[in-house]
Amino acid sequence: MVSVIKSEWHRGVRSWRFWVTVTLAVFLFLFAMLQYAPLGRQQVPRWNNFYTVTLAFLGSYFQALWPVLSPLVAALPAGDSLAIDRRRGADALAITRVGWTSYLWGKLVGNVFVSVGAIALALALAMGFAALVYPVRLPRFLGWNVSNNLPYRVKISGVFGHAYPPTFHPHLFWAAPGLYVALAVLVALWATAILSGIAVIAAFWVRPPILTLAAPAIVFFLGDVVTQSTLLAGHLVPSVYAGAYLWWRPSLASWGILFVYWAIPALIIVAILGWQGLWRREWPTRSIGQ
Repeated sequence: MVSVIKSEWHRGVRSWRFWVTVTLAVFLFLFAMLQYAPLGRQQVPRWNNFYTVTLAFLGSYFQALWPVLSPLVAALPAGDSLAIDRRRGADALAITRVGWTSYLWGKLVGNVFVSVGAIALALALAMGFAALVYPVRLPRFLGWNVSNNLPYRVKISGVFGHAYPPTFHPHLFWAAPGLYVALAVLVALWATAILSGIAVIAAFWVRPPILTLAAPAIVFFLGDVVTQSTLLAGHLVPSVYAGAYLWWRPSLASWGILFVYWAIPALIIVAILGWQGLWRREWPTRSIGQ
């Protein structure tokens, strides 16, 4: 399985799609930064800083694009790898050497590494730029319930806690902004891993590779529609748990629940892959190119 993972990784990072994904993700993050915190509009108090700008990348304001486009970006680097191999004929020598089950697991894990690697690299580049441009510190905190009768010179020296992003567990944001941002980044990467895995398992039923790339977006969209139109009342909306939780906190949300939420489709992916690996073996009779 390790050899398949390595092969997928080398194949993925050498593909033009990997670097297109990195470029697109960086553009999305920088677009969010410029829309949320334009460089020429440093307000008093200084709302814009490294922490708030990074969270804007990930969905802490209403018009953030990441929570909506994350399934497309996650699948783009290598989500159709298994679909391509199944359509043109997987390498019989490789499958014979590692086994069908190990081959499938290698495809899944390798694809996840490529997708997460692309988004992680884009985040690192965007966050590095933000650290150079914006101050790596928070403005002074004036508390959650401050009288509006304070003198103007006091008001402009800090921010009001109830009016400063994010709305999701703001006390942790003020106590440890670095930890807060790290957790938000981990949630984004964890969601990326799951969404890219959906593209891989879609290849078991969908032959055209382009449709497997669209599978995460279709599942994502249907999840949004179903959860918002049922008794769940929007509490389990995928786009919210992908990043919009930073500005619209659902009642069923904590840091632990965010990770558990994405762990549920992860278990489904594992179950489907295990079933396919044990009971639906496909042993090709030829190698690619023969």
